[in-house]
Amino acid sequence: MEQNSFRIRLLRAVSEAMRPAWRTAVWVIKMVVPITLAISILEHLGVIGRISEWIAPLFGLVGLPGDSGLVFLTAALSNNFAAVAIIATLGFDYRSVVILAVMALVCHCLIIESAIQHKTGASGLKMTLLRIGMAFIAAA
Repeated sequence: MEQNSFRIRLLRAVSEAMRPAWRTAVWVIKMVVPITLAISILEHLGVIGRISEWIAPLFGLVGLPGDSGLVFLTAALSNNFAAVAIIATLGFDYRSVVILAVMALVCHCLIIESAIQHKTGASGLKMTLLRIGMAFIAAA
């Protein structure tokens, strides 16, 4: 009897979770597919290479290739899902992926989050600079 009750509760929990899980999966796919396509096109056109050359010295300080800057900027201006799409598209080694993941976790969604921090009384600019600095310190 008790096992039957557990099965019913389990099935109910799974069925209630399926709709929000599906919506989340569709949301992620809608974001990742266009970003992956855009990055592939930009890479083919040589834009990624030019951006990488420009910011390579900064990311070289923490032992990352120049392409890492695109991942970092995407995470900082957007969110971590977009950064993951770029990481998957550009094919970094494991070490770079781990470092970029840490940097993205420290420094993501800066525009939205700095506005929220400003509303709480903190300086949005100071918090943004602090998070960018801490991302590089964490990567070092």
